[in-house]
Amino acid sequence: MLIATLTCCFNRKNLTFNSIEQLHRDLYPKNIKLIHYLVDDCSDDGTSELINKSFNDVKIIKTSGDLYWSRSMKLGWDYIKKEINPDFVFVYNDDTNFYPNCITKLLNTYYEQYCSLNKLLVVSGAIVDPIKKTPTYGGRSRHKIKLFTIASRLLPIKDIPQKAYTLNFNAALIPIEVIKKIGFIAPYFLHGGADWEFGYRCTKNDIPIIQAPGVVGSCSFNPKKGTSMESNISLLERFKRLLSIKEQPFFPRLNLVIRYGGFLFIVQLFVPYIKIVLFHFYSLLIKK
Repeated sequence: MLIATLTCCFNRKNLTFNSIEQLHRDLYPKNIKLIHYLVDDCSDDGTSELINKSFNDVKIIKTSGDLYWSRSMKLGWDYIKKEINPDFVFVYNDDTNFYPNCITKLLNTYYEQYCSLNKLLVVSGAIVDPIKKTPTYGGRSRHKIKLFTIASRLLPIKDIPQKAYTLNFNAALIPIEVIKKIGFIAPYFLHGGADWEFGYRCTKNDIPIIQAPGVVGSCSFNPKKGTSMESNISLLERFKRLLSIKEQPFFPRLNLVIRYGGFLFIVQLFVPYIKIVLFHFYSLLIKK
């Protein structure tokens, strides 16, 4: 069995090294081979040099530095499909600390659920905060108000498999046949959101997303500093950050809600922009 692992990086060489090293130490069965792909979006901190020096089985794809996460992952998949024909693609974030047997746990969940459901599926691994042990990334359930079709919440941690509505790509195992059927990263995304959209596409095409039992790794939420949620910045600055490539640029979100927004697509289009206004004035009130 052949599994291609795929991640991308930018200037956090120690985290990138740790995640790749942990995958190399994972105790998966001997009949499984992993081939690692890393898209380096023009890091200048020596990431590629460190990975090249440390591992001889990591394919490093260097870019011009303007691809960000979604387009980097799409480029990585373009290289994989040209070079190999894996059985699965394991997608992950390079700041994730993987627990032992991560790959094995996801594979076991896949085959157990495949036998039960008798259909292709995608498996997500739950990621928790390293200190609080609360979920930070993984499978996501649908909003309780069904008309909010692109809203979701993290699934809780349980010792049984759970069906998800969408997912994060912090640790997910995707069969190659699923990608051949519905595609991979949607081309209109620039940075974030493409993993959620992939999950919506799976659900729309009756491809189950299952969160594996337990936990497969740890990772903190991204810090608020430098984002639209940072404290003590003006409302104008919040909007500039919110509309930037790294957060909620308008046209990728418009594409998303047109495809998945349903009857309330206009409402869902403007939700993050309305929320940032409410957050700004609420933060001013609590400071008084």
